[in-house]
Amino acid sequence: MTQSPASLAHATVISVNGGVATVRLNPQGSGCGGCAHGSACGIGRLAVRRDVRLEVDAPSGLRAGDPVGLATAEGGLFLLALLGYVFPAFAIFLGAALGQYGFGGDGPAALCALIFFLLALGAARLAVARRPGLCSISLIPFSDTEPCHEY
Repeated sequence: MTQSPASLAHATVISVNGGVATVRLNPQGSGCGGCAHGSACGIGRLAVRRDVRLEVDAPSGLRAGDPVGLATAEGGLFLLALLGYVFPAFAIFLGAALGQYGFGGDGPAALCALIFFLLALGAARLAVARRPGLCSISLIPFSDTEPCHEY
């Protein structure tokens, strides 16, 4: 099953060498435009920073100066957000509750919360390592006749 890409940010190709493109994010003041958060999310903040450059595998025919979109698999960013934010936060609460009710006291609750948090981060890292395509970024070239927001 192939997944359609979800654009994250607009960029411009700086150079292409050996199938790898160096791109510079365009400071457009907003993220992907997929939600109402705009520049308040991490992607939006990354897009407005000056001179952010990435190296990404280049599709054939890409040249310096071409406008491109940076994309990840549909749902990939959402799953990464769950693994990075929701899962560890849930683990902290679960660990604190188990520590409080299992051992009694604030000290064991804090220690169990820390242990569960670290275990959640390790589990999230393992989950991402087992699905390398989840974090991969691909380039979507924009044609001269196609507006940048329609891809």
